[in-house]
Amino acid sequence: MKKKLAIGVDIGGTNIKAGIIDSQGNVILKKNRPTEAQKGGQVVLKNIIKIVSELINKNNSDKKIISIGIGTPGLVDHEMGGVKGGAKNLPGWEGIPFKVEISKKFSVPTFIDNDANMVTLGEFHFGAGCGAKNIVCLTLGTGIGGGIIKD
Repeated sequence: MKKKLAIGVDIGGTNIKAGIIDSQGNVILKKNRPTEAQKGGQVVLKNIIKIVSELINKNNSDKKIISIGIGTPGLVDHEMGGVKGGAKNLPGWEGIPFKVEISKKFSVPTFIDNDANMVTLGEFHFGAGCGAKNIVCLTLGTGIGGGIIKD
């Protein structure tokens, strides 16, 4: 039976960073590519698909990709599967149901949330907050964000 891996994607105003991660949180492979946010939301979506495809094609292990997690700037609308506001550094990104598009393209469950929420969960489970009951995580990039886990 193949071991299981996931792909994590961080959408930034300047770059998209993505990696293949094992169940212990180890990064197996990672890639970066320009977001090209100034070209609009559909170009951002195409760049996400390109980087995920590149990772899948370079995954020469016997381990299977079972899911994709995506962190995006802005307020995430989970029903629509995209951003409903607040992604000022990604013009034209709001309203694109990218979760559905990516899940359909790669035939794996896809999960999305605000990028600061996603990094907070990552740090809680695998990083500096591992084993803690409460954490505060601040993110600094093209924008500023943060997340809190309490109890």
